[in-house]
Amino acid sequence: MCRLASAPVRCDPLRIREVAAELIINAVKFTGHGGEVTLETRPDGDQAMLRISDTGVGIPPEDLPHVTERFFRGRRSIGVNGSGIGLTIVDELVRAHHGTIAFASRTGQGTQVTVLLPSA
Repeated sequence: MCRLASAPVRCDPLRIREVAAELIINAVKFTGHGGEVTLETRPDGDQAMLRISDTGVGIPPEDLPHVTERFFRGRRSIGVNGSGIGLTIVDELVRAHHGTIAFASRTGQGTQVTVLLPSA
């Protein structure tokens, strides 16, 4: 599902596409058949928001603080393809654009990743 509102940012468009793609890929990987992934963009004050939400397995509370650490793979990623560097790269790209990234998750209910970038 998409909820897209215009939210212009001053950025390297290729890199921000990489951010969005990686977040969407992760959401799809951890959301089972019949689940839902939502992409949302909108202005948020003097920032632009990109949010990816899913109804997947969620991230256990003890893993949540570590998801952007290089090579970190939580218990729920056993058997799922990946190297553990995708969210590390996403975090670096967001910070390089003077933005922030936040993760919220409930085990068994899904995950929400919110990226805020300075508006253009």
